[in-house]
Amino acid sequence: MTKAFLRKCRIALISACILGTAIALACTDDWGPEYGTSNFTPEIFVANAYSPFFYSNQLAAGYLAMLDKDYAKAAARYQKAEAITPRDRQPQEQRRLLKMLNTIAAAPTIDHALEEKLLPDLEWLITQQATADIRLYTAMDWLKKTFAAKYKKTGDLVKAECFVHESAFYKNNQNVEALKAFLSKPNKTAYEATCANLCEIKLPDIYAYQAALLAMNDHVSEALAMISHAPKAAGDTLPGNPFNARINDCHDCDHAATQKIKYTTLSFLQKLKELKDKIAAGTDVYTNAILVGNAQYNCTHFGNARAFYEGAILGSGTGTPEYLDSAFRAPLTDMSTAMKYYTLAAGAARTDEQRAKCQYLLAKCQRNQWYMNNFARTNDWDFQGLAFTAFDGFKGLKKYPNTNYYKEVLRECGYFNTYIKKNP
Repeated sequence: MTKAFLRKCRIALISACILGTAIALACTDDWGPEYGTSNFTPEIFVANAYSPFFYSNQLAAGYLAMLDKDYAKAAARYQKAEAITPRDRQPQEQRRLLKMLNTIAAAPTIDHALEEKLLPDLEWLITQQATADIRLYTAMDWLKKTFAAKYKKTGDLVKAECFVHESAFYKNNQNVEALKAFLSKPNKTAYEATCANLCEIKLPDIYAYQAALLAMNDHVSEALAMISHAPKAAGDTLPGNPFNARINDCHDCDHAATQKIKYTTLSFLQKLKELKDKIAAGTDVYTNAILVGNAQYNCTHFGNARAFYEGAILGSGTGTPEYLDSAFRAPLTDMSTAMKYYTLAAGAARTDEQRAKCQYLLAKCQRNQWYMNNFARTNDWDFQGLAFTAFDGFKGLKKYPNTNYYKEVLRECGYFNTYIKKNP
């Protein structure tokens, strides 16, 4: 009973506000060029069918009924408003929008029949966004979220993604392939074409995403096949040389350095394949494995070529790991492929200088893993941890104190310097 009373109070209050505003506008001499000059007088209120006022009451009452999930009552109110709504474009569009929202809210799920019923209104709403002079942006946002939620209920994750982009969708490769198939479908229905148009992620974005993850997981040939379907991403220039490595990582230094060769995403993958082919053939395994290890390190978040993976799905412009999308933080900070090739290089090394370098490069990877395991995994960014962890790479490098590389690391890496002082 209390709820019913409060509902009536809300309706009365909103109706009074609408009515008061309408009286003020109607009684003025000039409504502006769109409505012309008014010769309205208060006596006209005795005619209950006078459109400028009473249709607004019906729309307000219908909207409140929709908010209370009384969709049948809302529909009835909008039906009553239809006969008395002015023929002007804006009032008609406002009623159409509210009626559409009620139809969507009332549906427990979305089936083919509802899609076909809503298609004209949906197309109209999308078109209106460019030139809208009624307030529909919040309505469009609500519509997208509601459609996505209802499609999830039916298990149609592809259409849900078309309406609302969610990173977690792309963690499942079956989802990715299903969206690729949908977007590339040659003979889409009118409704399917509208969904594809609404989808934030386009087909080339998916191919670029797959190419990046494949390459980072050491599937370079497959990555080359994928990137061929994303010509814009393939032509993007990497800001630093991805095959170089420093004792101390410095992306800005690498980006500012003179580069004899400027790699694009495509030429980077092509060079990576060339080096892997040489390793497979047993040609200068140490040098080529170091270069591949550097490339795999640099195309992760920690390297100078993170632009390689940045895009519509994996994101861009992330300065520190905690701001990476949680759905992709693990693969974008994974050191396993870089470590695979640094370990391969260490096994092929012939001199202590080469062995020392491999051990330190492995230590850099181990440091990043420790950082992610102790900070990102727990999301405890105040975690202090051990002051100077004895990484296996540090232990390995300590075996070569007479090498120039050891001495260079000792000068440039304060972490290693302190480790040695604590572990003479």
